[in-house]
Amino acid sequence: MCRSDVLHDSDAVRTEAPAGVGYTEWEYEWTTTSSHFQNTVNTGLSLQFSSIWVISATVYSGGNYRCQGKHNMGLYSTEWSDPITLTLSAHRPKAELRADVRDFPAGGSVTLTCSVKPSSSGWKYFWYRGEKTSEPLPTQDAVFLSDGQIRVSQGGLYRCRGGRGDPVYYTEYSYSIRINKMIPNRAIVTLQPIWPQIFSGETFTVRCEIEGGRDTKWTYEWTPAKLNTPPTNSEYRISRATESHSGDYRCKGRRDSYSSTRWSDVITVTVSDKPQPVLTVSPSWLSPADSVTLNCSVKDPSAGWTFYWYKAVPKLADNSYSDELLPGNSSGTEQDSYIVHGQTHTAGYKCRAARGAPVYYTQYSEPKFVWSGDGDIILVSPVRPVTEGDSVSLSCKLRTEELVSDVFFYRNGELIQNDTRRELNISAVSKSDEGFYKCQHSGKTSPQSWMSVKAVTRPESSSFPVPFIVGLVCGIVLIILLLLLYRCRQSKGQSSLTAPIGAPPQITWSTRMRLNVLNTPLFFMVILVSMKQSKALKTLKTMILVSMKQSKALKTLKTRSIMNQRRALFTLM
Repeated sequence: MCRSDVLHDSDAVRTEAPAGVGYTEWEYEWTTTSSHFQNTVNTGLSLQFSSIWVISATVYSGGNYRCQGKHNMGLYSTEWSDPITLTLSAHRPKAELRADVRDFPAGGSVTLTCSVKPSSSGWKYFWYRGEKTSEPLPTQDAVFLSDGQIRVSQGGLYRCRGGRGDPVYYTEYSYSIRINKMIPNRAIVTLQPIWPQIFSGETFTVRCEIEGGRDTKWTYEWTPAKLNTPPTNSEYRISRATESHSGDYRCKGRRDSYSSTRWSDVITVTVSDKPQPVLTVSPSWLSPADSVTLNCSVKDPSAGWTFYWYKAVPKLADNSYSDELLPGNSSGTEQDSYIVHGQTHTAGYKCRAARGAPVYYTQYSEPKFVWSGDGDIILVSPVRPVTEGDSVSLSCKLRTEELVSDVFFYRNGELIQNDTRRELNISAVSKSDEGFYKCQHSGKTSPQSWMSVKAVTRPESSSFPVPFIVGLVCGIVLIILLLLLYRCRQSKGQSSLTAPIGAPPQITWSTRMRLNVLNTPLFFMVILVSMKQSKALKTLKTMILVSMKQSKALKTLKTRSIMNQRRALFTLM
């Protein structure tokens, strides 16, 4: 019977035939189907006085192996053994390392298991701690539970490999596993300022604190991982926050590479768009001696906001409005309300809020208006100037906020609409629509309101009269074309009478002048300028096309004249 240990490329294969009685009287013969021994297959390779065949394995060593024993005196022999099959792997196997836990508390331990796949017999395992070290793990640093399994109580970077045979054949190293020893100190992550919500453009700080760790030099680890760019810090200040800064933040402290605190609890940061506060006014209709109360509200009203209050003030220079701080309000107010005393005319108000250092401002609120007048009816019209070309709607309503129909509308005291419609609609407002407007319903007239129209800015036009330039250019060009046409006809008549037969065609002064003028860049610039500046272009283009056609016709006549002269010359010859 033959036996073998099977294996991998570069391993040593030991094939053995057990001896019978009187070992020294036997010699052995081997046969194999391995391509590595093609010359010896079935030839009876003999190894006298040895029952072991050691082969340096290669990928070609795989196959079936058999053996038989022969008495050295040739008296008799055994039958051939049953074949054994060797399967050779082309790649060196890689050990696999597993840990029951990766993080363990002080006083605890971790169980590590090393194995080789595919599984086979005869492996011993070698253990290592540290990066790229070839020194085996000291026996006092581990408890060896079984072949392939140990227990450790120190943090570190562990790996293993298998080996067998003589000389020892080693597998590749396993992947490393980081074992982290947890220390009892607790990590806490905090947010400054302590606001439940952060807005786009604000500044905030996340800070990691280690309880009871003031005397230890810590390094820090964060999630999200983008905060772990070395050197890591105990806090991060984020200026001008964006939506990408939203997320869960947590931290832990490291005393060394393999001992750390546990992760802190998560603190969630949500970054939202810049807020716009909402302003309310009360009352919305003014009566004599009334005060106006403004209220400004922002999301998360308890989150340290200071409020600023503004009045829309007309700017007569450019027909617009500016936002002017109300009195006693330069540093804002902690209260979210403000009282305006003595307001007697229609006015618009706004607010905004601020907090933090550096100061972060919200957007302005939408404007809210209070309406003046002792009557029961009011004209609803734009408070800000409207841009020329925009559409505008004016309406009439009662103190009860109810819009009314059958309304008369007036501009500068002149009736401009008197039908059953509720609104006065201007689809494209112009400067001529600017003025004082009022409405009338059931004999009651609203106070007048001024509607300002802002002109659209247009590019400045030249002060020099364009029609004059276009007319002058067209006149000059027409005169030049007529002169050229006259000179061309005159030159044609002279050349047909005086040119000798067979003489080369002559280019006359008028032809040169016509070609020079038509090919001058200045001529085309003049034409292009006139094209852009006046509708007289069509007439001018027609004249130029006629001139070009005449020029082409002249060239055709000239060519025919030359050909006729050559025919006459050939006839004479």
